[in-house]
Amino acid sequence: GSRSISFALNAMVFNTIPTLVEVCVVMGIMLRKFGPLEATTVMLTIVLYSAYTILVTSWRSSIRKDMIALDGKAAGKVSDSLLNYETVKYFGNEGHEGRAYEKTLLGYQSHALRAARGLSALNFGQNAIFS
Repeated sequence: GSRSISFALNAMVFNTIPTLVEVCVVMGIMLRKFGPLEATTVMLTIVLYSAYTILVTSWRSSIRKDMIALDGKAAGKVSDSLLNYETVKYFGNEGHEGRAYEKTLLGYQSHALRAARGLSALNFGQNAIFS
């Protein structure tokens, strides 16, 4: 609602617009002091860095969403099993509940590793672009 609009406007006014103004000023200084080749190189570096960061971060965000869903699912399985302990014990479903919980945890672990690899790829790519 109104908080999200306020957040978007604050981000635009206090982060995005000043950054764009700063980039334009730096490009003007680079163009004037060093020439068009260096200014173009700096601009391409900034554009490449920004595009790479946005792409990898959006990819990582989808993995993090899946991780959060799996974590909620695992917590639900634990609380459901504990709340219905007598029923699970009565029907001898401890093994089934344990396997279902383990399967969820393995999925979470897999997504956590993918997220960590994604962060490494992000850091490596950003450093490679600047180097």
